[in-house]
Amino acid sequence: MSTWMGLLPWWLAAAVVARDVMIGLGAVLFRLFFGPLHGRPTILSKINTGLQLAVVLAALLHAASRLPPVEVVDVLVVVTLIATLLSGLDYMQAFARRAVVSPGEQPAE
Repeated sequence: MSTWMGLLPWWLAAAVVARDVMIGLGAVLFRLFFGPLHGRPTILSKINTGLQLAVVLAALLHAASRLPPVEVVDVLVVVTLIATLLSGLDYMQAFARRAVVSPGEQPAE
């Protein structure tokens, strides 16, 4: 697996940063074109954050003690990437859904 400093793949970090940038830009655009956005994290976003913390912790533990095994870290990397992508899509869908609702009405979540 291609790694950055031997711990985690660079493309995982790129996906995480890209997701956060996309959410930030989406929020700014929503605010500019549709008004205030009362954002709150989705359950998928909370799961994603937990997985991101878990993969970093697992990589650091592996680097220090060789536990957990590298295969466990690799699985966490893939699961975290999938959760990051799904969470980004979830936020895009939420922004789009809120944009089509008339001003002052926020859909129930």
